[in-house]
This record gives sequence, C-alpha cells and structure tokens, in this order.
Amino acid sequence: MYSIRIVFILIIIFIPIFIYLLAPKEKLLKIILYIIVIYLLIYKIGEYYYHLIIEKNNQYPVEFSAVSYFLLSIGVLARWKGLREFASFLATLSGLFYAIANIVAPESFLHNTRYYLEMARLNHTLLFIAGLITNTIYCNRGYKYPYIIGIILVIIHAFIAKYIFSYSDTSYVIYEVVLATFLKDINLDYLFIKIVYYPLIIIVYLLLVKLFINMNKEYYYIS
Repeated sequence: MYSIRIVFILIIIFIPIFIYLLAPKEKLLKIILYIIVIYLLIYKIGEYYYHLIIEKNNQYPVEFSAVSYFLLSIGVLARWKGLREFASFLATLSGLFYAIANIVAPESFLHNTRYYLEMARLNHTLLFIAGLITNTIYCNRGYKYPYIIGIILVIIHAFIAKYIFSYSDTSYVIYEVVLATFLKDINLDYLFIKIVYYPLIIIVYLLLVKLFINMNKEYYYIS
C-alpha cells in the first residue's frame, strides 16, 4: 500500500510541473493529448460494450470520471470549446481526487479484480494528464457558464441512468455527493447538515472553477 501511495503522491506533484514546463511545446502536447483521448475513447467504448452487451449487466457511465472520459474525448476531437473547457475541468478533478483516494485509502479499491484495478489507475492518471494538457494548450475564455451547465447536465444524466438501471443511492460517488446520503452516518441533525452542505458544495465548486480558469491564464500565457 505504501508504494501505491508514493506513486500517486509523485503523480500529483510532478505531472503538473512537467506539463507546465512543456507548455511552450504546444505541438508536442497536442500529440500527447490526441493519443490519450483517442485511446481513452476506444478503451471505454469497448469496456462498456463488454459490460452491457456481452456480460448483460447494467454498468453504465454515470460517475464524474466515467462521464469525463467521453466528454473530454469528444470535446477535444470535435474541437467543441464549451464542452472542452468543462470536460478538461471535470477530467482534472476526477483524476486528482482518484489519486488522493489512493493516497488516503488505497485499500478501498481492492474489491476490484487486479486487471480492472490497474486499468482504473492507469486510465485515471491519463485522464488527469489529458485534463491538464487541455487546460494548458487551449485558451479558456473565462466564461463560467460551461462549467455550470455542464455539471447540471452530468447530474441529470446520472439520475436518468439511476431511474433506468435502478442504481442504489450508495452505488456511486455522484449519488453520495448530490443526495448527501453519507451525512446520515453523522450524529447531527440531517436537515441542518444539508442546509449547510449544499451551499458549501456550490461555493467550493465555483472556487475550483475560478482556480482552474486562472491556471489556464498562467499556462496559456507561457505557451
């Protein structure tokens, strides 16, 4: 477990620095980005085809990271600016929080088979890299509406899938976050916590968006 923690600590520290240093080499970063998003799109289409068509189970992309694989690939390949901005933000956060989870509690991922565990680690790392590169080489116009509309649509998508596939509230992190079901275990008034929780989540989200936009200004100035 210590080795995995060290690996993800190094990923969080050195990948942003490495991309920052490569910012002037825009063509090289674009080549790396296109290779990553094409791979992720093909791999994820194959993975969900296998789950839905061959295994006949109800695994469907609803998690923040699962959705961002497709949104980032489509946004980059289609050169869709609004989608590309939001997707790069979602991809970066998804990869970052996955890395943090592996540092804090790597044992929580051991329920997966070895293959899926290692592929998840690889793909989330690539997602983190691709999100940062996208935010580095494409000028972010500074508008906040793609991030607000984007997250609303991702949540709506997740709850449509929840209704279709009958996912339980605790099946995915996105439902835990949106429904605040994890707060039920805290020995405080649940209604009071939710009154504080939702404004806090919105404030934190908007602050992260602002930070991400400011990062783009710094990166893009270099490139």
